[in-house]
Amino acid sequence: MLEKRIKNTIKSALGHYESGVYYEANAEDIFLVSYPKSGNTWLRFILANLYLKDIDVGFNNIESIVQEVYAKKINRNSCSSIILKSHEPFMKNYKKVIYIYRDPRDVFLSYYSYQKKMGLIDKDCSIEMFSNSFISGSCDQFSSWANHVGSWLGARSHNDDFLVLKYEDLLTDTYKEIKRINDFLGLNRNEEEINEVIRLSSSDSMKKLEKKQENEWSLTKNSNKDIKFVRKARSGYWKDELPIEINNKIVDAWGRQMKEYGYTL
Repeated sequence: MLEKRIKNTIKSALGHYESGVYYEANAEDIFLVSYPKSGNTWLRFILANLYLKDIDVGFNNIESIVQEVYAKKINRNSCSSIILKSHEPFMKNYKKVIYIYRDPRDVFLSYYSYQKKMGLIDKDCSIEMFSNSFISGSCDQFSSWANHVGSWLGARSHNDDFLVLKYEDLLTDTYKEIKRINDFLGLNRNEEEINEVIRLSSSDSMKKLEKKQENEWSLTKNSNKDIKFVRKARSGYWKDELPIEINNKIVDAWGRQMKEYGYTL
């Protein structure tokens, strides 16, 4: 059974992250994919808590539960199915995919904060300067938001092994969207169990875990602790925080796609 195989691999991976082999995609692997800062970490916690009811999920073990395709070594433990996080644009060898996208204006603000936290941009880099690299797609190796979302939705949106989630919908009706994930993965979690997943994966819970475990998580232990990884966990805050000039630049660049994906310009 797919669920049992994945669960056994997750449990064996905890505490043994370096014991695996270099990653090779398997047809039964499950991929959690998004452009950066689109809700991927939240979904990692949701997936981990959906699969594991007897293990406390936190930043100190999330890398072993939902592994990254970018890790030097990935633990497969002779199992045909594992869960992997990726930020790659369309990859044809990713067979079963959960893809989440988010309003690019909120993505922009979150990504700007993240890059400053991680020291990926100079602490004096202005939001205006960052907007140029964000829109051009040169701020990372994953292309632009529009190209990333377009590559996946254009290639896979009508595929049975492709589940599309909208970050804003996940916020608005968390139960309904997690139920969709549950059904997509065939996990058969009941209402009580899904509500417990919601509680354990909430922004309040994740903020408390970050406060306790930020020095245990490989991603944040050497980062700027004055800037938090788990931020507002809400939608539309660009309306209050995004300079009008940058909003206009994003809309000018990607307005057609944004309207197609349901965003008000």
